[in-house]
Amino acid sequence: MARLTNLPDDVLFIIADLLRHRGMTIDEAFAQAHKDNSIDSDRAISRYLRRGFDDLLNLSLAHDRLRCVMRRAWSTMSFTGPNATRKMVSCLKFVDKHPEAQGWVRTVYLNLEQSQRTNQRFDKTSVAFLRQQASKKGVKWSEDAWLSNDQGWHGHRIETITLLLLANLPNLQELGLALSGGEPMTSPHYDLGQNSDLNLLALCPQLSSLALRPVKGTIPVFKGLYSIIGKIGAEPTHLYIDNLYPVRMGLESAGLCSTLFEKVTHLTIAGTISGSAYRDAFDSVMADCGPLLDFRLIGHLSDSDTDPGYGIDPLHALEGLRQGERHTKTLRSLVIDLSDNWVSYGKSGIDYLDEFENLENLWIDGDSLCRGEFEITTVHEKGEPLYDYYEDALWSLPTSLKRICFTHELELFKDVLLDFAGHLDYLTNLERVYLKDLDNHKGIVEDLKEEFEKFGVPGTITDVDAVLWEAS
Repeated sequence: MARLTNLPDDVLFIIADLLRHRGMTIDEAFAQAHKDNSIDSDRAISRYLRRGFDDLLNLSLAHDRLRCVMRRAWSTMSFTGPNATRKMVSCLKFVDKHPEAQGWVRTVYLNLEQSQRTNQRFDKTSVAFLRQQASKKGVKWSEDAWLSNDQGWHGHRIETITLLLLANLPNLQELGLALSGGEPMTSPHYDLGQNSDLNLLALCPQLSSLALRPVKGTIPVFKGLYSIIGKIGAEPTHLYIDNLYPVRMGLESAGLCSTLFEKVTHLTIAGTISGSAYRDAFDSVMADCGPLLDFRLIGHLSDSDTDPGYGIDPLHALEGLRQGERHTKTLRSLVIDLSDNWVSYGKSGIDYLDEFENLENLWIDGDSLCRGEFEITTVHEKGEPLYDYYEDALWSLPTSLKRICFTHELELFKDVLLDFAGHLDYLTNLERVYLKDLDNHKGIVEDLKEEFEKFGVPGTITDVDAVLWEAS
């Protein structure tokens, strides 16, 4: 048997990837932290992104030959807390001393909110190093920002350090940011405008995935750290937004809405979706987006919302996708999972899907299939067939569909799905049906799986999160 130390690097890297549990994308880390309802989301996100790091470190220390696996460990970095900027400067010094490490990093998560509130000073050696880096990377340098005690310059220092870090990671593919617009300050320097001429520089040429969330739900009052997104020349194809309205406001204040969404093909909107402000923000985003291949809406209501009836319900989501018919021809995957009690407010479920003629993958929760609790209650009172209230959606599925996932409250429309299983002839391309119901009342998931398979469609019972679902 070959010894571990005799294995080629490629095989060691495969082992390292397994120890990292394949690694976790920035979208998945955001979604998992949200799913766990973690009070300390930053710590949760960092923990998920750094899964397996300690295992790799221990492996690398076992033998000099195994040190190479650490390049897999450093593929992901996270900077949060009051000392985030100091850690970023330390990282900059490390990659400057070991330039080969610059290419190892693929994913970075930043929450600079606490650093933003901590007026940190840097020693002369660090300032000289940063000045040199700025000259090399073309980042505008202001000596006053590093000499002055004015808190107003602190935002500029954060921005400069962030830009320098990202500019030294040429293979960066995924960037997660927790941002706030902050509170306006009297200093004219605080608006982070000192590097405004960087808008046209592509500091992160490989960046394809961007995940954004506000800090503690704050509503930006001016562009603040959102300006960094424009200054790195971000043109993501994959965009994840947690808590749409504050993020949209931050992007708008930084003048990014007209450009950031242009090349987005995969859009996920998660978090709070209730209230007219979120509805308006959604409409604006859909108008700015280019043709989408993948759209996911995984939302919940805010407990403090006094008027949840004007949020983003399933029907409104479809109406947004129909804007200008840009998405109806291109959309391949549609995920709508609003199973967190929105139906109790009488929201509107989806109607017709046949316009999405190239749709291949559909994830839909039981609540989003029906048309509101009021109508369902009325149906039960009148003794009418419940099937009619799911008919629009189920009998307008595009024939291009290959995979469907039904989830949540399967008991409510069990009879509907049993009938549907026997009338799938028109879905000639259907390859598989996925079923998810964590309650699984009276073994309903197994019963439905058996019924679909009886009519020739393989069934799969899954517990995967909607954000993480990869139909295959």
